[in-house]
Amino acid sequence: PQPLLEEKQEQQESSQESSGEEIWLDPRQQSRDKRLQRLKNSKKAREGEQNILFITPTNHLLTKMDLQQQRQLQADNQLLQQQVAQLTAQLAALNAPAVPPPRRKCLVAVPDKFSGQPEMFQAFQGQCQLFMAMRPEDFPDDRARVGFVISLLSGSAAQWAMPLLTQDSPLLMDYGVFCQHMRLMYEDPIRTQTAARQGIQAHALVDSGPTTNFMDQAFADHYGVPLEPVDPPLRVETIDGRELISGPIMTATQPLRLSIGVHEEVIRFYITADLHFPMVLGIAWLRTHDPRVTWSQNTISFPSLQCADHVRHTCASQDVSTPAISLPPDLKDFEDVFSEQEADWLPPHRPYDGPVDLLPNASLPFLDKNLARGFIRPSSSPLSAPVLFVKKKTGDLRLCCDYRRLNMITVQNCYPLPLIPELMERLREATIFTKLDLRGAYNLVQMREGDEWKTAFGTRYGHFEYTVMPFGLTNAPAVFQHLMNDVFRDMLNQFVVIYMDDILIYSRSRDSHLQHVRHVLQRLREHQLYAKLEKCLFFKTSIEFLGHFISPDDIAMDPRKVEAICNWEPPHWMKDVQRFMGFTNYYRSFIPDFASLTVPLTSLLQKKVPFQWGPLQQQAFERIKKAFVTEPVLRHADPGRPFVVETDTSDVAIRAVLLQASVDGGTPFPCAYFSRKLNSAKRNYTIWEKELLAMKVAFEAWRHHLEGARHYVEVRTDHRNLEHLTTARKLNQWQIRWLLFFARFNFRVNYIPSGLNQRVDALSRKPEYLRAKDSLPPRTVLPAPSLAAVQVPRKPEVGPASPWNIEEGLLKHRERLYVPTGPLRALIMSQCHDNPTAWHFGFYKTLHLVTRTFWWPRVRHDVHSYVTSCVPCRQAKTASGAPPGLFQPLPTPERPWGAISMDFLTDLPLSSGFTTVLVMVDTLTKTAHFIPCRGLPTARTTAHLFVQHIFQLHGLPDRVVSDRGVQFTAHFWKSLMATLDIKVCLSSTHHPETDRGTEKVIGVLEQYLRCFVNQQQSNWADYLFLAEFAFNNSQHTSTHITPFYTNLGYHPRFFPLTPSVLAELKAVQQLVR
Repeated sequence: PQPLLEEKQEQQESSQESSGEEIWLDPRQQSRDKRLQRLKNSKKAREGEQNILFITPTNHLLTKMDLQQQRQLQADNQLLQQQVAQLTAQLAALNAPAVPPPRRKCLVAVPDKFSGQPEMFQAFQGQCQLFMAMRPEDFPDDRARVGFVISLLSGSAAQWAMPLLTQDSPLLMDYGVFCQHMRLMYEDPIRTQTAARQGIQAHALVDSGPTTNFMDQAFADHYGVPLEPVDPPLRVETIDGRELISGPIMTATQPLRLSIGVHEEVIRFYITADLHFPMVLGIAWLRTHDPRVTWSQNTISFPSLQCADHVRHTCASQDVSTPAISLPPDLKDFEDVFSEQEADWLPPHRPYDGPVDLLPNASLPFLDKNLARGFIRPSSSPLSAPVLFVKKKTGDLRLCCDYRRLNMITVQNCYPLPLIPELMERLREATIFTKLDLRGAYNLVQMREGDEWKTAFGTRYGHFEYTVMPFGLTNAPAVFQHLMNDVFRDMLNQFVVIYMDDILIYSRSRDSHLQHVRHVLQRLREHQLYAKLEKCLFFKTSIEFLGHFISPDDIAMDPRKVEAICNWEPPHWMKDVQRFMGFTNYYRSFIPDFASLTVPLTSLLQKKVPFQWGPLQQQAFERIKKAFVTEPVLRHADPGRPFVVETDTSDVAIRAVLLQASVDGGTPFPCAYFSRKLNSAKRNYTIWEKELLAMKVAFEAWRHHLEGARHYVEVRTDHRNLEHLTTARKLNQWQIRWLLFFARFNFRVNYIPSGLNQRVDALSRKPEYLRAKDSLPPRTVLPAPSLAAVQVPRKPEVGPASPWNIEEGLLKHRERLYVPTGPLRALIMSQCHDNPTAWHFGFYKTLHLVTRTFWWPRVRHDVHSYVTSCVPCRQAKTASGAPPGLFQPLPTPERPWGAISMDFLTDLPLSSGFTTVLVMVDTLTKTAHFIPCRGLPTARTTAHLFVQHIFQLHGLPDRVVSDRGVQFTAHFWKSLMATLDIKVCLSSTHHPETDRGTEKVIGVLEQYLRCFVNQQQSNWADYLFLAEFAFNNSQHTSTHITPFYTNLGYHPRFFPLTPSVLAELKAVQQLVR
């Protein structure tokens, strides 16, 4: 009710007066108060009442009064209002200045100066807004607010803002836009760059006709641009005065950040559906920035100081230099794809964000143990990888983290990387190339949200973690290759090949190549992938790609890599060998017989093999480097021309070469080489199986060329039996499977003798010196001056005796004849290995036979190569291994021929009436006798042969060892042995190992006969006495002495030494045969 209200208001008024609070009154209100006071005094004098209070229009407190007094008060108030209105009108007519109100105290201090530190920007902006809110009378418009903020800037911030005043920028008239520009300039740059990199790239039409900026409705809907209503709606007219078909504009974008090159600003677009471009920038935008357009280059630049200073933070740390490589004029509109500034920003999130999925129940390395020991304590991230720097090709340093422990517990991504040989084959018909190298590679991919902490690494300056995919993660190559394949999926193998961050664009003509390059650059732009211009090459007819030099005709190795191999120091331990083999293995397709060349080095990498770098390894090391210097250039395979496959094999490796004839039908040129080292199991294959294996492996390696070829594939081999591959009758299971594999190809096998198949016959057993020519003329081993140089001097010299001496005009080395380089060495190896008196023994026995009389440098290597490549040995000999278990040797005889062993080789083809051979061996000297027999002899016949060949030459033995044949268990034989006081030792049933010495000799004899018999196998008896001589003249593996020397004390002479005899050697050989 009214009295209570009036009383309460009077109390409030009195409390305000007592508190001393200042009450600000309008000047017109003060004038009214004076008039009311005079009126009140006159009424008080007239009526004598003390309880009436006249109120100003802004204060309606009433005291208690009667109705008549209230009406009188209202009339007085109306009169007062009329007088106030008259006075106001008079003041306005006279233009009299208004009386300023008394200033009240401001409780907010003036903000401190701002010099441009980003961390101080938010506090400075907040203080400015608070101060201006408390002093609104001092900042009546936006220009006053902008001027006040600029007056508080210093340092770099003042340098940025001063051009706005000198050029009278439109930003001075809009405080909100000015604050947005300043926020972009000085707020957190990392957050700003992150938002920028996650933006949308699009084209915009710069048009001076529209008065404002517009955005297409479909573009905004597609990218989800945030919108807000326009109130009131904006009516838009076209140039001819008609309204837009879509009607008034109802919506606009919220303030967006626009980036053009290095220029940045905050802008707002109106949404319309009648645009043919994503955005239109109108005359208001042009007047604000005054950009310059270079019509000849289709470029736009912002020369104004405010725009230049606006991007100061992105350019201050860069050196001003001209890049060594510039974009071709036809690609100038793709400069943003090669922008280093854009590539330095955080990339957007994609489906290919780098993940680190840990294995189930995997524990983080070292954490549990060291936390329990107190060596570490929790931090913001539970991981910290050590860091190291790797030098780039450009000389810069790349920060790399050691994530080996993290990779051990990471689930592997098995996405395949492309095979480099397959990429090279795609470039067959290309004549022009462009290579792009992405900037930062993995750094163009963000880490998957929630996995950033796993990439943490520590430095002396703090603990950090990656927000982009770093180098060193085990899944980084697979993730990045997956991204690149999906980005360019419709272009792959059409005119683009990609390996990680290396992109090669190839075309048949320059016109089509320009379009291909533009398509690739546009795709990079759409996915915000940036290239490094300094490492890109454009429109080249030959180019280096993945360590290969590619031209329209051929492919060659990178000369820099070849030079590095040639300058490689000899390895000192196993890791050095692994590095060398890993480096050279990349180019193995260029090196013929690479597997065989590297056998001495790869053998050092086997487990439980001590590292020992010897002469053999050094020779192989030098041969490999020489092979890289003289490497052939590979041609591109043309599916329109026939293919030729040449194969060869040895005891340790298989090899092949893919050939194609030239266009003019000349010498075939190589397209690819292939070689592989054989494992221990495959080394036991027969020669036919090895040759077939080489053929199968070659077809597997080049299946994409050979399967479905337009012409028959010609297979050239030096193994004649492969010609009957498809008609063979007896095949085992795996050979049948191989034939099913070959059924997919159209090919024919041609036999090429070893001498004609020199391209792949580096392992051949007989080069140009296989056999001595029929008319080998006598030759002088050393000329007279050379002999004079090695004659013994007149005065004796102090020191060890020289290994060289001359006897009867022949130069000797440690009493062995020196053989100079030439066909004579091949002749000697042939006589000591291929001759019937030499047996076709293995390496050690052949080497002993050669070095017993002759010597030359590398004789051991030459003999090994000769023996291991001997075709008759491969055909006649079977693989043998160490016998199982341990054997107990027989008692050692006290004298030669004191104990002999006897056995029969039976069921031989008929030769001169003989079908059986009696083999008798001295168990001490290992001397053997081979006696032909007409069928299996009886005990009596065996006794006569024993007397004729043992007693006649060596006397009676003390012990005879044999199996339980009927001859040796007969009563006659036992009675004879008892009469001659000879102990009979029979082997156990089903235990031939008792007479193993004789069994082994019989096996070797069978191999010998297989090497020399004719095709009908009817002349083996003619070779039997030669076999006996050859066996007794060879070094035995147990005694390391020949049986001949053990019995007689000398070596027999079986090789002619004089040149006159050498000239007649062919006739002598025929006589012996």
